[in-house]
Amino acid sequence: MVKKLKGIGLVLFSICCAVGFSSSVNAETLEMDKDMKASEIAISDGLVIDGKGEYTITGGLSISNNASVTIKNVTLDGEGTKDILLSLSNAGDIVIENVTFTNYTKDGIYADAFNSLSVTGSIFDASDTVHIGDNDYTGNPDEDLILRSAAGIDLNLGNGAKEVDVKSITIKNNTFKNVVVEEAEQATSTAGAIKIKVKDATNLVGIGTIRIEGNTFENNERDLVLGTNDPTSGTTASATADLDVLLVNNSKMNVGNFSTVDRAEEVLDGNYKLNYADSKKYELDENLYYIVNEDNIDALTDEEMAAILLDEDVAGFAVSYQGVTFTISRETLLDEDLGASLDDFDIVPSEETTIEALKQYMGEGVMFFTVSGIDLLDDGMSFDISSLGEEFVGTLYLYYYDEANGLQLVSNPNNASLTFDKNGTYVLSATNLLPSTPSEEVPSEEVPEVPQTFDALGIYAGIGLVSIAGIAGAVIYLKRKNA
Repeated sequence: MVKKLKGIGLVLFSICCAVGFSSSVNAETLEMDKDMKASEIAISDGLVIDGKGEYTITGGLSISNNASVTIKNVTLDGEGTKDILLSLSNAGDIVIENVTFTNYTKDGIYADAFNSLSVTGSIFDASDTVHIGDNDYTGNPDEDLILRSAAGIDLNLGNGAKEVDVKSITIKNNTFKNVVVEEAEQATSTAGAIKIKVKDATNLVGIGTIRIEGNTFENNERDLVLGTNDPTSGTTASATADLDVLLVNNSKMNVGNFSTVDRAEEVLDGNYKLNYADSKKYELDENLYYIVNEDNIDALTDEEMAAILLDEDVAGFAVSYQGVTFTISRETLLDEDLGASLDDFDIVPSEETTIEALKQYMGEGVMFFTVSGIDLLDDGMSFDISSLGEEFVGTLYLYYYDEANGLQLVSNPNNASLTFDKNGTYVLSATNLLPSTPSEEVPSEEVPEVPQTFDALGIYAGIGLVSIAGIAGAVIYLKRKNA
């Protein structure tokens, strides 16, 4: 009889819920029309929760049983009593869009096992969170835990769940703020806006690159923590940091490598590919090309070159060395025909020209270049004029010539570099060869004395521009050949 009464009670409760809400909480799509408690929402596979940008869910949601769920346009509020607002354990594909996480006493999101996670356009604000944002831990039974590990997003992979296979993690265009710790506790805390570690490596089958892009970090103890220097039994420190993390267009970040006893921390401002277990820290430009410059070219070994070429998150190489800049994609570098293409790559200065119309300028500070193979480079090639000598800064004109259009101005003295973006004939001059285009002319007082011999300009330009081909060959081709 008791069981029957309980069964009837559950039926009546379900009917009341259906009448009370415009959309059933068990439906595949829950379009909220009022604030709700987390306990009122039944999680099912394929569920979409839409708060319409107006409503709040109080308490904490938990997703398991391999359920794939989307949560968007809502506020999750722990009311200062809930330690975790969204828990993912054995979850499916989880999508979080435009969600505000507030009043959590430990984590906005805690996850140890899921198929994929995408968090975009959301806010993780600990400013109103008792015991985190206000630095007051008095009377909290979880004081030590909070001090040690508070976070906006806490990915504790393989913590109990077996055969965890994470396909992707994207954390993009979010704001993380006010995760702070008492100054006296900083030495032992791992608190941070985003925390990622492998809790038990034996439970982790695989994980793709973790992409952290376009996020804003404000007033956090740390913005990103990788690993933990207090691993559990069976987990080595290196395993906790054996994670590929791609940082793209975020605000300046305080990043902690907590897989080692010394808890190394650094401030990163720019784009990076990290994997501390592999001692990997690739600095990338805005297009995710590996940056090669005077600071790292000597240390770029064949082994590292090969590793970069095989890294699918790296677009290629952006070379800026001895005044020369160019980019070359990894697809081009891995092309079996690259060797033959580089044989055709050259920028050759010459006193000879068959261009009759330009012969009149020979011996008057004019130099000709035949460029080939430039299409091998993604964005052409530029050359820093200052590398030619200070006397040429603000003085040089670069033209492109073809039979159909004649001379076409490429760079004037207002440009800081000479740019080669297609094959053919270029003309470099210390004076304007197209005076009929006044908008490109330099005021008369800034026009330098025109060199009277080819050598006056050629000595500098020849040495500088010939080095372009040398750099392309030595830095790219020879290193690839020896890898």
